[in-house]
Amino acid sequence: MPHGVVWRPRARQDLIECADYLEREAGLSIAIRFLAAVDESARKLAAHPAIGWRRGELVGMLSSVRTWRVTGFEEHLIFYQVGDGIVRVLRILHGRRDGLEGLLQEE
Repeated sequence: MPHGVVWRPRARQDLIECADYLEREAGLSIAIRFLAAVDESARKLAAHPAIGWRRGELVGMLSSVRTWRVTGFEEHLIFYQVGDGIVRVLRILHGRRDGLEGLLQEE
């Protein structure tokens, strides 16, 4: 049975912020490509939710969080959890950001 994707509010905000940044720094066409790549990556996660890797540094409630790279924008990571046949996208963050665990706890 195919899995669905649910976008948490903070993930939607991250998506907008990333696209806005890319538009300012690299142009509208890059921002549009990024949005399409996130959509493609989310569809891949919906079809194969276990393909992401677990983050060893995340503990407690965050230990179930998986990570997947945005296709074509590999520095951008999709943080998600799987449960009840649903992929819950928690955040979309640049992989070089400091304090990823703290940012995930904001969710």
